[in-house]
Amino acid sequence: MDHSEIVGFVSKKDELGFADFLEVISKYEIEFSDFDIYQVMNPIHHFRHEFLEYVSTYGLSSLRSPVTVEIVSRKDGVGLADFREVMKKHTEFSDFDLDKIAKPVCHFRHEFLEYVSTHGFSSLYDETTLFLEDLTSPSMTINEVELVVKRFTGRLQDCENLFIIDPYFFASSDNAVKNIFEGLLDTLSNKLKCIYFFTNSNDKGKSNILSVCNSRQIPHYEIETNEFHDRFWIDPDNCLGIVMGTSLNGIGKKIALIDKLQQQDVIDVTKLACDMLRNTSHPLPSSCSISPRSQTLFGNACPSSSA
Repeated sequence: MDHSEIVGFVSKKDELGFADFLEVISKYEIEFSDFDIYQVMNPIHHFRHEFLEYVSTYGLSSLRSPVTVEIVSRKDGVGLADFREVMKKHTEFSDFDLDKIAKPVCHFRHEFLEYVSTHGFSSLYDETTLFLEDLTSPSMTINEVELVVKRFTGRLQDCENLFIIDPYFFASSDNAVKNIFEGLLDTLSNKLKCIYFFTNSNDKGKSNILSVCNSRQIPHYEIETNEFHDRFWIDPDNCLGIVMGTSLNGIGKKIALIDKLQQQDVIDVTKLACDMLRNTSHPLPSSCSISPRSQTLFGNACPSSSA
């Protein structure tokens, strides 16, 4: 099976470029016969899966370029090191260099951010999208969008106490919303002990949502509030969270963004939620049970957070 390496091509002389490099390669065609070499014209498309995986893990804010080529080995066991060894045999290659791109997401971060700001996240997905304007689009389905959201909720897989902060979480009685909720809970582990819902007074679909919790025997508590305008899923004990641009009933029906929350944002949201919980009779998760006067709000989960 062909094996390929993505490398950064650098010419040591201003007047020489990739075409000159290929011309030298052609002189020694037999020695390079185990390889094919191509210029990567569209790194955004080439690395889209790595980029999406990186963003779902670290968030967009974690993202703070020479000619790119792809070297494809035609034989098992032959790689970039062998290609460079062939180059070293001939002095004509002394004006050129190839360096492996260890972290393509960081290497192409400016291109990714420029591309996303122009075309949106949806253009990076083959069959799934985060941005949908029309649920009935022939190339998109609600199931495909759900798969994208699951990639993010799956980051909370060790969650024991879940904060779902969404003013309109109970607003829809549509069975599709219930099914989506069930699917998202499937991404969490069986460690889940309790769910806290922070919502407003719109409870048209509350019985549908709570029936999912009851069927799984997951204790749940409701906190009515108008303090939150954004929508979060928070694991307060492990200091992890995601932000959603729409409630479950809006998934697939409108433009929406989902992203990983940075740690300080998780701390701030959790602190506000814990303050609300202390004013109720509901049991507190361990992350909230620490005294408000404590110097550290979340123990080892979220270090250096002052209550």
